[in-house]
Amino acid sequence: MKTTLLILGILLGAGGVLLWQWMKPPADDPYFFLTPKPTIINDQYYSVEKPIKLDKAGECVSFIFWKVPQPTPKLLYLFPTNKTSPKISIRMSGFRNNEEFWQSGILTEWYDGSETWRGIKRKDDRPFLEVTIAKIDSNLRETVVYKKALSALRLYAIRNKEQLFDIREVDGPYGQYKVTIKVLVDMPELSKGLDFFIDIRQYGIK
Repeated sequence: MKTTLLILGILLGAGGVLLWQWMKPPADDPYFFLTPKPTIINDQYYSVEKPIKLDKAGECVSFIFWKVPQPTPKLLYLFPTNKTSPKISIRMSGFRNNEEFWQSGILTEWYDGSETWRGIKRKDDRPFLEVTIAKIDSNLRETVVYKKALSALRLYAIRNKEQLFDIREVDGPYGQYKVTIKVLVDMPELSKGLDFFIDIRQYGIK
């Protein structure tokens, strides 16, 4: 009887271990089942990026991404700071160094009546990008939370040999979102061997 109970206990224990290993998220990733990968997992930050041709009218790129609950970031691992949200940007690369971006004449400055900005802007002020962000609910219905035709891309960061232009920070509720960016007019000046990407990432304090 004792031998039977011992064998039964061993089998149940082994089965429990196998079940735990099967259900345990790989690499302690609580969002392993999401596609694409969220822009933050635990305290690690990732980016979602898709190529787009900004020089061709009619170019349209659309894809989904996730905003998920996250731990509160801490300054020096001690002091809680504000939580960041996924930030949608346009990333431009293609020149050998940052100075070539300015020499090319692609990047310009303009004054909007209150502040001077740097970035990409058409001389005739016509919108050249249409950005739509939709929240997707559990029934796969899409609700537009942001839609705007942009006549300028404002430069907000220079990283290595790339330029980042601000689009929108997603400050809505957690869940699945869909971003669609459509090029409205031809911009031949953006075809000078440049590469453009829709870039979604978060920036946290560690």
